[in-house]
Amino acid sequence: MRAWLTIFVVFGICAYSGVSFAFPRHSFFEQPAAGPAGVSGRAGGGGIYGTGGAADYGIKCSHCHINNNNQQGHLTMNVVPTPAFESVGGADAYKPGQDYAITVTMMGEHLGLANTAMTGNINQMSFTVEDNTTGKLAGVLTSDAGKSSSSCTVTDPYPKTYGSTVVNPSDTSKTTIVFGNCHAVLGLPGQGRTQWTFHWTAPATGDLTIFVGAVDGDTDGKSSLDDDAVELSIPLKKGT
Repeated sequence: MRAWLTIFVVFGICAYSGVSFAFPRHSFFEQPAAGPAGVSGRAGGGGIYGTGGAADYGIKCSHCHINNNNQQGHLTMNVVPTPAFESVGGADAYKPGQDYAITVTMMGEHLGLANTAMTGNINQMSFTVEDNTTGKLAGVLTSDAGKSSSSCTVTDPYPKTYGSTVVNPSDTSKTTIVFGNCHAVLGLPGQGRTQWTFHWTAPATGDLTIFVGAVDGDTDGKSSLDDDAVELSIPLKKGT
């Protein structure tokens, strides 16, 4: 049943060719994957964030954002926790209950750089931490916009995040948001943004995996299949 659902969802998300801004509004993640939705008829992600984790049925950014071999494979990405993860048997490990400030940086951006319009050079990121046994979100994610997965709401607090409306006209520094079913933290669109920050509070126990993906939008206005994407999965053991 899950395999069938995965195939269906991938088709639903990828089948529609919309304007390629790498999901310029984070709310596109929650909009229908097929049919008229969003702006200019663009379809959304249907609640699939493309982290590659179980909550996203293993679907990654690259399942929908890779098509042109000439402009893909140029990206790298790092995930930096503060404080740093411990090392247990040579593997990364979390301290139960520890609050980590996380910075995700996409490096090697090469698409959309010539487009300086507000709706132009838009990239995107999604990040989650899942329990390897249950496949569910482990711990608590808190965006730098102040939203937390522990008090999740399906209401999008920032439905428009580019054009004449930004997250907060007096503060455009916010980079992430948690909403929908809150199984991951999402990037808030920003012109040329390649770095996102948020917090993760570790759970009490469990073997975990970080799933994170980022998209470099090509902004050609034709298809989201011409973007570049990068993904990481990072195993986490329980530390002391």
